[in-house]
Amino acid sequence: GYPRPRGLVSSYQDFEGNGRLMNVSDLTIHSAALFSGNAGIIGTSIDFATFLEGLMAGRLVNRETLRWMLDTEDSGPFGLGLTFKNTPFGEAVGHSGADTGVLSEVRFWPEGSVTMVLLSNGGDSGLPEKLFLELWEELMSVVWGEADTRSGSA
Repeated sequence: GYPRPRGLVSSYQDFEGNGRLMNVSDLTIHSAALFSGNAGIIGTSIDFATFLEGLMAGRLVNRETLRWMLDTEDSGPFGLGLTFKNTPFGEAVGHSGADTGVLSEVRFWPEGSVTMVLLSNGGDSGLPEKLFLELWEELMSVVWGEADTRSGSA
């Protein structure tokens, strides 16, 4: 009975290590339902962007709660569900993750009011994760108008 949002793409993973990907969408949704409140968020890229932008604009929680979520000294490195990343384009707030067959990166840059979401099939560990991170770096370059983030300079 865990909801399946409209437009949700299928998840795939190579469980047997034989190079054949299996559709693990039902397992991904079941896993999310088991860990609801911890890792159980399923949505489309538009869902994630809308949620994060609404949160950061103060439309989902009151200002004091949002301040507490963004204060890593009081709430720890995860900011009550949020994580913080220093990038060549400034600090970004959001969350990243991996679950059965999926990889995600959802970030908001308060300084530029920029939101970026990248969702991908995980396939298996190793190469897909490496390619996902390279694609994320390239996406930041395109969005921010910089040539190459891998050099560490903006």
